[in-house]
Amino acid sequence: MRRLAILASVMLLTASFSPSLFAQGKGKGKQAAASVYSIALDIVDDDGDSLPEYGETVKVNVSTSATNPFVSLSCYQGSAWVLAAGGLPANFSFMLSSNSWTGGEAECTATVYTTIDGSKTTTLGTLSFHVGA
Repeated sequence: MRRLAILASVMLLTASFSPSLFAQGKGKGKQAAASVYSIALDIVDDDGDSLPEYGETVKVNVSTSATNPFVSLSCYQGSAWVLAAGGLPANFSFMLSSNSWTGGEAECTATVYTTIDGSKTTTLGTLSFHVGA
């Protein structure tokens, strides 16, 4: 596998804001802790050009301290939604094709998130990339 030259690092503030946090008086509030999330894209590169293309496999590599990160992938050809895969563990591999995507270029976005109950999610970061024909 070759690592694609796309790497996204996102700084997110993690804190819960409650009335008690602000009621501690001037200068005595708690500071939010910053966490870094790194998202990289690896591809199984059939033709050696180091670019994701239709029919190849990509792996969304995630480095985070978050518990149970998941990844979803959405791809569009123009306004047509041609690939949707979600709820998969981070560092999962995706095939860049589907029944509705039988060839051609597409724009894709991988979203890394966490969830506690399956209904509420917290997005950690996204990575958008172009898929060649």
